[in-house]
Amino acid sequence: MNANINAYRQNSAIGAEETSPHQLVAMLYRGAMDRMSQAIGHCERKEIAAKGECLSRAAAIVDQLRDSLDMEAGDGKLSQRLDDLYEYMIRRITEANFRNDVKMMAEVHDLLAELAEGWNAIPADQRAVATDARPA
Repeated sequence: MNANINAYRQNSAIGAEETSPHQLVAMLYRGAMDRMSQAIGHCERKEIAAKGECLSRAAAIVDQLRDSLDMEAGDGKLSQRLDDLYEYMIRRITEANFRNDVKMMAEVHDLLAELAEGWNAIPADQRAVATDARPA
C-alpha cells in the first residue's frame, strides 16, 4: 500500500482497520471535490486567502491520488492516462488560483466528480482487485 494512502488513513477520523483502500480513494476524491466547491464559493465572495487555501488543499489531494498510481499495473496505459489527467488538474488549479477563474475551478471539480463516479461504480466484489491495480 502506498505511503500516502497509509498517511491518509492515520490522519483520518476513521481507523485503518475500518477503511478499505477503495474507500480511502473515494474519500480523497470527495475531499478534493469539497475543496474545489469551497474554493468556488470563496472566489465568488472575493475571499482570496480562503480560496487559495482550499485550492492548495485540493491540489495536494490530487497529488496524493497521482502518487498512489501503480504504473506497473496491467499494461500501464490507464495509470499513465490518469497521471496525465491529474497533472492537468493540478495545472488548472494553479492557473485558476492566479486568475480567480471559477470556470477553471468548476472544470476540475467536474473532472474529479466523473472519476469519483467511475471509481464508486466498481462492483463491490471487484473493489479489492481494482485497489490492488490502484488505477487511482
